Amino acid sequence: MITKLGPTYFGYHYHLKTVNTRMQSILRRMNTIKKHLITPSFRHTHTSLLAKANVPLNLIMAQLGHESDETTKESSFTKIQ
Repeated sequence: MITKLGPTYFGYHYHLKTVNTRMQSILRRMNTIKKHLITPSFRHTHTSLLAKANVPLNLIMAQLGHESDETTKESSFTKIQ
């Protein structure tokens, strides 16, 4: 994975620390969300919403890149029973 810091570099991934820093700055300015959030929080939320909407397990697995249903079932993301 190629990462670069600084101005926009089209075609390159953003550095995770840059994304987290900008997100924290936005959350501070919003002053409405008091919970500490980081970028993986979006992954957790997305996965939980998929499970809650009764999306089939194989589609959730594909979305997460999991090869084993046990990985998805046991993950802290979904708590699928």
